[in-house]
Amino acid sequence: MRCSIKGGTSVVIHAGKDDYMSDPAGNSGNRIACGVISESSPTVGRSPAR
Repeated sequence: MRCSIKGGTSVVIHAGKDDYMSDPAGNSGNRIACGVISESSPTVGRSPAR
């Protein structure tokens, strides 16, 4: 998977809450999860995996 600003949207979950003042991460603690949200390709003739 390739990450780029043009190709999708990322999400990062931090351990604490954002203080809405500090940059860049709002003094919200360690990163505990991250991922990329992107468009998927349609699958023809197959049911989604369960």
